[in-house]
Amino acid sequence: MSARLYTGILALSLAVLAGCGGQGEQNTAAPAGEGASPDSGQNKPRLVQDHVAACMKEQGFKYISYTPSDVKTEEDRKMESGDYETMKKYRSKYGYGSFAFEVYPEHRDSGARRSPNPNDKMTGSLSAAQRTAYDKAHNACSLSAAKSVLGMKVSKYDDILKEQVAVMTGMRQRILDGDPNLVQLAQKFGDCMKAKGYEITSMKPTNIVGRGASTFIQERSKVLGLDDGPPEEGEGKKLSPTQARAYLAKEIKDALDDLECGKDFYAAYTPKETEVFDQVRQDYSVESGIIW
Repeated sequence: MSARLYTGILALSLAVLAGCGGQGEQNTAAPAGEGASPDSGQNKPRLVQDHVAACMKEQGFKYISYTPSDVKTEEDRKMESGDYETMKKYRSKYGYGSFAFEVYPEHRDSGARRSPNPNDKMTGSLSAAQRTAYDKAHNACSLSAAKSVLGMKVSKYDDILKEQVAVMTGMRQRILDGDPNLVQLAQKFGDCMKAKGYEITSMKPTNIVGRGASTFIQERSKVLGLDDGPPEEGEGKKLSPTQARAYLAKEIKDALDDLECGKDFYAAYTPKETEVFDQVRQDYSVESGIIW
């Protein structure tokens, strides 16, 4: 789980993938996939992995059950708790994490890391044709696990991500937007930002938390000519560190104003969002998409 999650990037990603985008009002109806997982209490990630391993064996491939865990630093844990000083240190250098990529290349690898996957060594030794066949089998086995172990109503591998996003969106709206304390803190947060001259189009906790990241990710996409979606390899513009630094300065100012206004909000909101994230990760643990 990357520290950048808590600057609002996950919120934006969920909004875009769920088809709602930006800060606009979201559909509060429970998604079709929510509640489709087995009863709580089971080790669902392990059940999924055991299913995938058995399925891969039937397909003629070796696969070791792998239930990844995050290797977190003290800074990662403080970010997850909404610690003001840790967030301020991060934002003072990286802003929301958008234009920092060109200025600080090491930022791409910042945040918590995953435990080693025991299958990487084996897959790294496969030829291109073998790897294609392996990936095809793994996707099919993951789809099978999603349906039979987790009860997800999916017909193709890409549907797994859509289901994860639908569940995460629904839980965030119900648990976070439905929390009276967070609603009150979000109102205070938004009023403060408005007083500083920022445009706030929604006071919902799950919308206001992603306002800043959304603004600068969209601006970065516009600058790079990516308005129509992710570019094909080699397409799109590139920013030099000098060019990106000018945009980053603006982003940092926004991020620090956002943090000052939302200091109390983040301290209450971030730990709760972490709990939601971890619950969905436990209940829908299939290797697909941003959730993992």
